[in-house]
Amino acid sequence: PNSNNGTTVAGIAGGGGSATNKLNQPSGVAVDAAFNIFITDSGNHRVVKWALNATNGIVLIDGSAGGVASGQLGNPCGILLINGSPNQVYLSDQSKDHIQIWTFGADTANTTWSTANGANLNQPAQIALDTYGNLYVADMKGKRVVVICANSITGTVILGTGTSSTPTLKQVGGIAFDSNLNLYVSEMTLNQVYKYTRL
Repeated sequence: PNSNNGTTVAGIAGGGGSATNKLNQPSGVAVDAAFNIFITDSGNHRVVKWALNATNGIVLIDGSAGGVASGQLGNPCGILLINGSPNQVYLSDQSKDHIQIWTFGADTANTTWSTANGANLNQPAQIALDTYGNLYVADMKGKRVVVICANSITGTVILGTGTSSTPTLKQVGGIAFDSNLNLYVSEMTLNQVYKYTRL
């Protein structure tokens, strides 16, 4: 079992800010095999990397003070490292309603997805990959879960109606797979976590 006591590994307790030793509303976290921590620093509109035992982070993607224009990050949330591409990540941006692939140090995203079943994403939150390279999106305000198949240019709704009249999901936050590819979805409004078994 894990310890009951946590240790601060990035940021300063109680002291948010934009300096490299601080974070401001960190949202998503990913960890590589060398125990480097990659963080969507949402309040600072950036992605930072904290090496093992580091006291300062390194800015990998600078969102230029936030915004929705090309080359800006509005409110980065979910983050996934891309296997075989150590300098690239998947990001969800809740202000831009986009899922993007970013290369560290680049001025703009490489690839962008923003629609599913003809409707725009609406504040996409956490994201997950299955073993086949398909990307799953917790479309928070869209009231649905979307899959973007490998090599596809648009998404497909697999869970939720996406409507306010008969919502089967109201506010999707987190999403994850287990080793058997069962899908877990957190429902923030109903305060529940659902398990969807692999078919």
